Amino acid sequence: MYCRNCGSKIHEDGEFCMMCGSPAYKEPAPSKAKKARKKGAVPRRSKRSIFNKIIIVLMIAAIAALITFITLFVLDILPA
Repeated sequence: MYCRNCGSKIHEDGEFCMMCGSPAYKEPAPSKAKKARKKGAVPRRSKRSIFNKIIIVLMIAAIAALITFITLFVLDILPA
């Protein structure tokens, strides 16, 4: 089962999404025709989850740049 708000996977027994806190909606068992259509379906990604991944990558890059700056300039490792 997937969250209708953010698209993340929700545990079958879960009442709320662990990522965004939205209530989980239990859907009635689909018919065989719906099961056949949904079998190849890919859950959609929300814009929020893509935005969160971009922010994480930018934060990692900023930390790497800060470590490089401290190593090279503050600790004076560059040859004179």
